[in-house]
Amino acid sequence: MKRLKYLVLLLLVVFLVSCNTKDMEQPVIEGTTNFEIEVGSTSTIDYLQNVTATDNVDGNLTSSISVDSSKVDVNVVGSYDVTYTVTDAAGNKKEVTIKVNVVDKTKPVITGHEDITYVIGSDMPNYLEGITATDNYDGFLTDAITVDDSGVDLFEAGTYELVYRVTDASGNVGEEKVNVVVEANPFAPVLTLLEQISVDQNTASIDYMKYISAYSEIEGDLTNIVTVDDSNVKLDTVGTYAVIYRVVDKSGNETKLTVTVKVRDTVAPVINGLATLTYNVHIDPVVIENYLRTSASFTATDNLEGNIKDRMNIDLSAVDLSVLGEYTLVLSVSDTSGNETVFNVKIIVRDATKPVISLPTTLFYFGETLDYLEGALAQDNYDGNITNKLIYNDENVNLDVPGVYTVIYTVTDESGNTATANGKVTVLESRELVDNLRTDVEALDIPSTPLAVRKYTFPSTGENGTQFSWSYLESQFVSTSGNFIRPGIHEEAEVIVRLRAQNGVYFEVYYFELTIAGLEEVEVSEKQTLIYEALGTEYVTEDSQIDTYFVTGGSVPYVGVEEFLALLEGAIAFDELVFEYEEDILTITYEVSGENEDGDEETYEMIAIFNFTENTFFIETYDFFAYYVESTTTDYGDGLNYEDVEGFDSVPRTFDLGAYGFDIILHEDGEEVLYLAPYYILNLLFTSDLYYDVYYNGDQYYGVDTNQFLDKGDVLETIKTSSFNTKAMPYDMKLFSYNYLVFAFDHFYGLKEGANVETYATKFNSFYDKMVEGNDYEHYRAVFELSYSLDELHTSHEITGFYEPASFEFTLALGDLGQRTQAYYRGYWTVQGQLDALYGNAAATPPIRYTPNGKTAIINISSFTVDTPDQFKRNIELLDDGVENVIVDISYNGGGNVGAVFRLFGYLTETPIKYHSQNPADGSKVTYTISSDYDAFEQYNFYIMISSVTFSAANLTASMAKEVGIPVIGQKSSGGASSIGMLQIPGGSVIRMSTNNVLSRREILEDGTYVYHSIEYGVEPDYKLVSVTNLQLIQDFIESLS
Repeated sequence: MKRLKYLVLLLLVVFLVSCNTKDMEQPVIEGTTNFEIEVGSTSTIDYLQNVTATDNVDGNLTSSISVDSSKVDVNVVGSYDVTYTVTDAAGNKKEVTIKVNVVDKTKPVITGHEDITYVIGSDMPNYLEGITATDNYDGFLTDAITVDDSGVDLFEAGTYELVYRVTDASGNVGEEKVNVVVEANPFAPVLTLLEQISVDQNTASIDYMKYISAYSEIEGDLTNIVTVDDSNVKLDTVGTYAVIYRVVDKSGNETKLTVTVKVRDTVAPVINGLATLTYNVHIDPVVIENYLRTSASFTATDNLEGNIKDRMNIDLSAVDLSVLGEYTLVLSVSDTSGNETVFNVKIIVRDATKPVISLPTTLFYFGETLDYLEGALAQDNYDGNITNKLIYNDENVNLDVPGVYTVIYTVTDESGNTATANGKVTVLESRELVDNLRTDVEALDIPSTPLAVRKYTFPSTGENGTQFSWSYLESQFVSTSGNFIRPGIHEEAEVIVRLRAQNGVYFEVYYFELTIAGLEEVEVSEKQTLIYEALGTEYVTEDSQIDTYFVTGGSVPYVGVEEFLALLEGAIAFDELVFEYEEDILTITYEVSGENEDGDEETYEMIAIFNFTENTFFIETYDFFAYYVESTTTDYGDGLNYEDVEGFDSVPRTFDLGAYGFDIILHEDGEEVLYLAPYYILNLLFTSDLYYDVYYNGDQYYGVDTNQFLDKGDVLETIKTSSFNTKAMPYDMKLFSYNYLVFAFDHFYGLKEGANVETYATKFNSFYDKMVEGNDYEHYRAVFELSYSLDELHTSHEITGFYEPASFEFTLALGDLGQRTQAYYRGYWTVQGQLDALYGNAAATPPIRYTPNGKTAIINISSFTVDTPDQFKRNIELLDDGVENVIVDISYNGGGNVGAVFRLFGYLTETPIKYHSQNPADGSKVTYTISSDYDAFEQYNFYIMISSVTFSAANLTASMAKEVGIPVIGQKSSGGASSIGMLQIPGGSVIRMSTNNVLSRREILEDGTYVYHSIEYGVEPDYKLVSVTNLQLIQDFIESLS
């Protein structure tokens, strides 16, 4: 057996040896496979993993395998060959080829997708907005995105699925899903009635759509889908009917608007009355108006409405009741259908009043010469003083017999009116009464030195029984009840006191001169640091605090001049002010740049000087208070361009503060010298052009915008609430208040010159007793009454001060107003009544009305606010086709913001407007040429319509319109020329007053110079209309011009 095995092994060896010499067999490669790799992959392929090579002779040749993968590009999709090669020792080579497939199996990526909210009726959503798609191989595929919104219903509220898809070149599909939330429109459409619907009886039909507009916050204008239910309207029957407008938006929101359709008659009312009325000259026009409204001799009736006399308009504008003559009074009345009747009444103004003879109580005769005309006066209501025509009859007088006799006096005026009066002559038996009286008078000790008292008490009787009755001749230095109104610091005032001395039946009158001493200088001794809190929104200042000084026991606050102005930083350019202190002089300067007459840039220095010894304040021009003012938060001049300014120099002004009892003080506080002045005076001087005030309530100071006083909001309650609400106002505060009012109106009241007043001390002294000597209620009531005594609409009472509860205010009654102001309100109520009759309520007057022929539109502007120009533009753009003329109706407009007036003109004309104003206090005048960035609606013929209600900024509108050639129609305006300012009175009351900025018109004289005329007392229309509410009349007038 062993031998056999050996032979086999030997044979094998032999055989192998034998094969080596003859090996032709290739090695074998096993374990290869095709590969797949993602395009762009950064990983490597291990080609030899699990791959082996064996040879029949050489055995394991795995380590000898070579791989050729040079053709493979992993960045390019495709199929590539990779070759494995191995060679045995005999040179037999084996190759195996596999495939490497570079593939793209990555889905594209969609970005920017998010859930979508859509409100039914809004613009169709752009699903692809902000959506992008990118692919790892194909790159940017946004354009290939598809949207599957088959499951979305944009007309039904709900949440729906929307699918974005994009497919790359390799067929990979990227997909993203979002929710589309479809919401119903939360806002119902708004139906707006553009004009009250009023048509003549038997009108064929009504175009209801011209009166309505429908608007949706989401869908926009929906007017074209408005439906109308007019089933109740009877065009053949006069009456008022209900019409229902209805509109439904795409969300199903429904809005209904029930409006009134007036089918009016065309029969005009009838006025019956006397053809002629005769009145005495100087009669109060109220008497005539009352007679016309109450007398059965005058009636106003309508065929349908009956008695409509309460609507009758009385126009006395052409009647001068102060001059004899014949005039025409115009009565007019309109029914609710707009039919108007005009009735003329002849007014004869005559003088039927007898003259008035004033005589002494008696004339005394005791052997001396008797002048029967001594003390006699004859005064006529029209001719004036006619004492020179006075005659007397003394035939009954016997001067030789003691007794009382009658003298008959007679006088006749130019109109033939004769008056008679009986005088007395007393013939005395002896001189005893005379001597006793004169002895008592000579014994009087009348003070010859200045009196530094509030009131002087005179004796009432003499030793010989003479009775003394004392009274003062009218003087600014004596009140009605005889209280002294002391003159300024270091000044004296002479007053005349009248003495009526009577002993028995005999009396004589004497006059004595008294000297009243001026007020004394003061020294401060108390100091408090008080908070300043900024509440204003138009001017933004910073909260701060300020040292405040008081006279010992006094209540009037004093502050440093520079420190006070520092509080105003933000309202004024405080950083530009330069303060120079030199002993008793404080100089404040700042620079202003502007063009000179040659058009070159020039720098001007504004200067103000306090003299603390003389108690004076000097300015070269009131403009000192204007050019340091910062801009307001609201841009009231948006879109306006000031192209040119023509200024006329002013006269320098020195304010004698001491003359009004105001002391400015140099006060040493340690080593520091303080330049102090009464806070109230600084506030008046330096905030007069700001429309901003610093208000003091005893506890602290507040910065307040002018409009916050007018708005009557929470700010007023804040500033009036004080620990002083329960305290009594000290005498020094009351006295300071009185002097302050006189000073303010003497120097800052724009109507002083026109009122022919030298000083308001002669006008206000009748209020002194209550304001200064009265209790707190009387003080505040006096301030209230004083503000309305000026009898002009721009000056009025705003708030009561802080020595009363914060809620305390006076209620204004018609009787508190003067004749001019009452006349304004009578005109106001007349126009209001006409509008009430037409539209149910004057406030419901449509913004746009049309004359019956549709050619003239009337755009109502009831006040001027910041928004007025934009509102006007929108109304213009809503006008019907066929409109040729546009009347800007300011007949029911009491004024407002002047900037809004300027901007309005930008839509009326391309011609630059001119704004004129003057300051009567220093004689300065200025004219601004103003253009705008707006495009005028030149396709229309514009008119401005005014009435007696037109006032203030509306009054200015009429004046400026005339200057640029826009016709003014209607009735004379009430005027109002001054800008308003807030006058903060010591004690906390605030009144609104006409300032020194007086709006004017400018007249060019033959020599090329200019004269400025205030428009305070109104603007005459170019064309007069008897009614500003009758559309037919307005149409007839407009057609008469063509």
